[in-house]
Amino acid sequence: MSVASPAKIAPSLVEITGRFIAERFRFESRDPSEYDTIIADIHIDGTDGETTIKGRANVDELTSNMQYRFFGKWSNYKNARTGKTEKQFHFNSFVRVAPVGREAIIAYLCHHGRICGGIGKVRAAALYDAFGVDAVEVARTDPDRVSEALSAARLYYQPGKAVMLQRSLQEEYSTEAIKLDLITLLDGRGFPKSLTDIVIAKWGNKAANIIRRDPFKLLKFKSCGFKRCDAMWIDLGLNPARLKRQALCAWYSIERDTDGHTWFNWKTPDAFLQANVSGYDLRKALSLAVRAKLLAEIRTDGESGPMSARGECCWYALYENAKNERDIADAVLTAEGEQADWPSLDGLNITQHQKEKLQSALRSSIAILGGSPGTGKTWTVAELVKSLAEQVGLSQIMIGCPTGKASVRVTENLVAKGIDLRARTWASFQMQLERESLRYFNAAVIGGDESSMSDLQSVANIMRARPANAKLLLVGDVHQLPPVGTGAPLRDLIAAGVAYGELTEIMRNSGGIVETCAAIRDQKGWSGGDNLQLVETKDNHLGEIEWLLNDARAAGIDPVWDVQIVTAVNEKSQLGRVELNRKLQAFLNKQPGIEGVPFRVGDKLVNTKNATFKSLSLDDFEGELADEHYVANGELAKVVSVSRSELILELEAPKRRIVAPLYSEGNTWELGYALSVHKSQGSDWPWVIVVIDNYPGAKMVCDRAWLYTAISRAKSKCFIVGEKRIADRMCRVSKIWHRKTFLKELILSGRARRALANV
Repeated sequence: MSVASPAKIAPSLVEITGRFIAERFRFESRDPSEYDTIIADIHIDGTDGETTIKGRANVDELTSNMQYRFFGKWSNYKNARTGKTEKQFHFNSFVRVAPVGREAIIAYLCHHGRICGGIGKVRAAALYDAFGVDAVEVARTDPDRVSEALSAARLYYQPGKAVMLQRSLQEEYSTEAIKLDLITLLDGRGFPKSLTDIVIAKWGNKAANIIRRDPFKLLKFKSCGFKRCDAMWIDLGLNPARLKRQALCAWYSIERDTDGHTWFNWKTPDAFLQANVSGYDLRKALSLAVRAKLLAEIRTDGESGPMSARGECCWYALYENAKNERDIADAVLTAEGEQADWPSLDGLNITQHQKEKLQSALRSSIAILGGSPGTGKTWTVAELVKSLAEQVGLSQIMIGCPTGKASVRVTENLVAKGIDLRARTWASFQMQLERESLRYFNAAVIGGDESSMSDLQSVANIMRARPANAKLLLVGDVHQLPPVGTGAPLRDLIAAGVAYGELTEIMRNSGGIVETCAAIRDQKGWSGGDNLQLVETKDNHLGEIEWLLNDARAAGIDPVWDVQIVTAVNEKSQLGRVELNRKLQAFLNKQPGIEGVPFRVGDKLVNTKNATFKSLSLDDFEGELADEHYVANGELAKVVSVSRSELILELEAPKRRIVAPLYSEGNTWELGYALSVHKSQGSDWPWVIVVIDNYPGAKMVCDRAWLYTAISRAKSKCFIVGEKRIADRMCRVSKIWHRKTFLKELILSGRARRALANV
């Protein structure tokens, strides 16, 4: 078997061989595709004493007294409790090696005996006494001698089990040789530790050769991104100008975009290819990417002209994004041919303006209701849901939201109006469909709230899962920030003339927050009002924020939980989320901390990733861990207990208490005194402090929708801290219209084709 040179493939890789002693700690991974992280002790061959190792390993994957080769790097670790620094070996992967010495051979035989049965320490010791250092080789090649040796020692062993032991040893011998080859090839490149086992299961003993011929084969596996695969391609000396690599470079130039565009002109892949491939052929690269369904192509007559099969301007999108746009367009066109069987609005307790706008929306099976804060959108929808419940029954109505926070808020609003209906995230509905192998939602009426946050993929999933003739009402505020993900589907659906009604009439006595949002929406001047105050400052933002927090405390408002600071950027700026949180923690939480641990009891934290956590009894902190709780990205929690390895957190709505790991691979929690405006969407607080930042990076983020969304998070009071001239500059920019999509055009062209067909 050919084994690649570790010096060439992974020059930073270090290898040590040692006898595994025992685990010290195990931190469970919440990602089922990844292994747990352990801290353990080994004895390195030829040394005195024990060495600490850290890395990923499944339960029982490492056995005491067995020999292993570990691949990774040395690292210095300072013990925060003792102040001492110790040298640790952080391994990426490992492989068992042929055991040497009595203890290691006995442990090795016991490990395989546990798999096939009947070999414990007594029989393993007898085999060592009979064959010495050749005991493993005899067991792997001659099961009859194993049975005879054990019989001679008066330890009868069935011949069939001796054969099973032989097969187990032979299989491992073959697998470990393959595994060692893959470790040499993959380690030190950032691939997940589980990848070695995954590719062996997929490709068997051909795995290493398949990867050497084409590292891009790994793209189908989780956490094997383009950059890692491409770096391996170059390191292995494969042809950097091969057309396949050019096509993948073209694909990646679009896949890596984070600005929300669906479609890109030729300049995007051309710039990436020019920087990464010598002698590239853009036309051939794009043609191959389209044929391979990595990309899709649309032509237009000029950059801003209509779609045309023979247009001279070519646009490219990820194939799945192009399909999502077409599926949404097809769903809209299908719905426009259905009967819109919405209930009468005569009995609804809403204003004449609300009735007119709702009636305008309910002209099609797929409808959109919009409205800015203070226009009664929540009340209007609740009244409609009551009427729909009488028409189809509450069990036939489902409400979906893009985030867990939004679903909790919607549920609370429905219950407050006497409607016993629980909203859920679209992701949870999608998982239910997959789990139950269903194509369509089981509902006659589907409602979607906070639809401005739903990206192209989410809306496409909703449209595909809508049963024929089911009524779908998307509720949202198109003036808020666009989705974090790809596209701007709510914007495009409205622009394409999908049935839409927008509530614009502000209810009386609405206050400065609502009036300012309306002024920003209508691109008019604003000056605040009774519950919206501009705190003008150029360079004393933190001082003004601290004064406001003290004012909140004096007014009986909890400065931690009833006040939320929102800002533009995460890092680099002194007014970024990370730096503000550090300073606000020091100002608001005087609890003593643990050295080396970033959190304290009483801290306000935000979850940064949808995840499940082990639950803890709400009545007993010392109680046994029970079921898991789902925690959505963006949910806030209070720290009630801190240790060096884990946090105990308490969350509201619904009330939950969870255990969250603190090690780097599993920690999804950050300080939440200050949040980005994107992270705050779907939530509201009694007081909101909006930080206006003049940092250049903030200018790239902030526009009219950013300020509008930030202000609309406040229920009772909003304070804008910064320079009004910068806020006014934001109001003159609208970034959502910069996103390049073709959803509107696909709907309009579909209608045109249908009209021509009916002539």
